[in-house]
Amino acid sequence: MSSQKLPQDLIKNEENISFYQECSSFIPGKLRKQIDGAVKKNESVNFLNFFAELNLAALLHSRGINFEYESMNGVDFVFDDYALDFKNLNEKGYRQDEKNELREMLAKSSEGKVKMSKEYSNTKVVLELGRDGSSKRYESGSVMYGHPPDSEMREKRKILERMAGLEGVSTSKKKVLFFCGQSDEIDSGYIGDCCRYYFDFSRSGGDPASETNYKSWFGRPKDNSINAVIYAEPKVGGVSSLVWYSGASLEVWTKDKNTGKFFKGLFIR
Repeated sequence: MSSQKLPQDLIKNEENISFYQECSSFIPGKLRKQIDGAVKKNESVNFLNFFAELNLAALLHSRGINFEYESMNGVDFVFDDYALDFKNLNEKGYRQDEKNELREMLAKSSEGKVKMSKEYSNTKVVLELGRDGSSKRYESGSVMYGHPPDSEMREKRKILERMAGLEGVSTSKKKVLFFCGQSDEIDSGYIGDCCRYYFDFSRSGGDPASETNYKSWFGRPKDNSINAVIYAEPKVGGVSSLVWYSGASLEVWTKDKNTGKFFKGLFIR
């Protein structure tokens, strides 16, 4: 997807330039500095994260909704009845570590491709990387019911950590966690599993997003203070895009019908 390119190349795209210019009248000064800084330093992850926040700002502006940006500790956007924390889900950290290790091996090798294996708690991964850019990844192992692959546990814990962080924010407004999927490797099913647990929706008994794990990870039970969790993918017509605010796919998890209606309505043209 577009994240494979560097910010200094991405920002030159005609659609991205036009969008950025259109936002000049309402973009918060701090957000502009963050985007410009990421471009200057050519930091891909920061650029994608801040440009995604700009899409939400553009969406709210297009709906005539006044908002404050980073005016409250622990959240990014405050508007109407909501305090919204915006989080990006990028490429899985341990997958990036695997790729970096393979690249280093390939740089030191005279072969056309390199191969390595990695042992996780209950699975084994075999990886390959070729000089032509081709790559393969196989994950196998004996996984019992109720004991998911270590890779799945890592991703679900990352999601729940962000929920736990928002729980700690004190506000009278409805707390909303907005996840933006910035990689094709993101499994939206992980979001669903965590939300089914968090909002006490029906789920399988073997789901690792459990009260026992939550207490052991964070030293306390969930307090159910989050009103809604949203997951959006920056895709328009099935194609990844930096400008997605008017066409992203959306999932809303909440027990509050009014909140669900409000956020689903934001994304309907």
